Amino acid sequence: MLGFALSGLLYSSPLLALEYDYDAPDSCPDREAFFSEVRSRLRYPAEQSTVERLQVTVRRQQSYEASFVIVEPGQPPVSRTLTAEVCEDAVRALALGAALALDARYREAKGIPEDAQEVPAPGAVQPPPTAAAGAPAGPGVAPVPAASPSPVAAAAPAPAPAGIPSPVPPASLAVLPAPAAPPPVGPDAPPSDPGAAPRDPAAPALALRLGAFGATGYAPDPSFGPSLAMVAQNHRFAVELEAFLGVENRAGNGQQTAEFWVVGGRLTPCVRWPLPDRFWMKGCGLVELSGVHAEGVESTDVVRTAAAWVPYWAIGVVAGAEAPLTQALSLGLDLGVQFPLTQRRFYFVNSDEELHEFPKVAARARLSICYAF
Repeated sequence: MLGFALSGLLYSSPLLALEYDYDAPDSCPDREAFFSEVRSRLRYPAEQSTVERLQVTVRRQQSYEASFVIVEPGQPPVSRTLTAEVCEDAVRALALGAALALDARYREAKGIPEDAQEVPAPGAVQPPPTAAAGAPAGPGVAPVPAASPSPVAAAAPAPAPAGIPSPVPPASLAVLPAPAAPPPVGPDAPPSDPGAAPRDPAAPALALRLGAFGATGYAPDPSFGPSLAMVAQNHRFAVELEAFLGVENRAGNGQQTAEFWVVGGRLTPCVRWPLPDRFWMKGCGLVELSGVHAEGVESTDVVRTAAAWVPYWAIGVVAGAEAPLTQALSLGLDLGVQFPLTQRRFYFVNSDEELHEFPKVAARARLSICYAF
């Protein structure tokens, strides 16, 4: 059903022959209302330009923030962002900006000067202006006699004989329609700000992710600590390289104690799915290489302590979701399981008492804030 609906829109409107996205709150004008505004302001046929996609986003912050991006192959994206207290005002002003940008792309593609007038449709020749009754005739215009006071109906002109074309007014008398000047943009309108406009979701982007994690498997008790990751992503895929540090935690039998902490890195390739309102979901695989440090703690009952670094290899899977905070910031939550590939046991030497062993399955969670450059 959706496919048929979109096909009808594309066929009925040359403007919608472009690939487009329109994302706005329910309280704002709908998609068709926005594109009707754009069509009413266009000076040139948008379907004949080389523009590939028009992406429109409206967000409710303290006021309404509306923005668009026009994507054209081989050209930098054209974008504009503005704000208004009323959503209808924001959408109407954005429609004007989109129409001006589409016209500019058409002129560049066709090599038309910016001050050139539109070419009227073929055959759309306007009749010459007629002078008012009794007024003096202008050059090349026959005088119009004053109306007779007698209530006699004027005879209708006889039709031209068949086969003989009707006379056409001389070209010198034809009045061509003046080009409709675009409505002026007020001085208070914000300038184009590519950094604040919504990003093209198909374009690769870099992001920095700062988070806090909790995980089992490294020590007898769960480990917690900070993490920092660099992310390369587009609208469908992402690759994340993360470094993390698990802060010290202690375990023991009451008489002897050992401390554990971990430092490592993870490589996480992901597939992403967009959801409404700029939410995202993702599914990932992971490869981890870490080092677990274990060391006995000195006490009155301990004669000698030992320390060791143990490698920790693991693979696993992760599911995550992201929610937008601002245009550049988002909040992420990841949940996953991992399978350690290294098997190690930790025990107290003097008592041969086992303290910890790497499990076969471990759990991990992370809460993070992501900043997109």
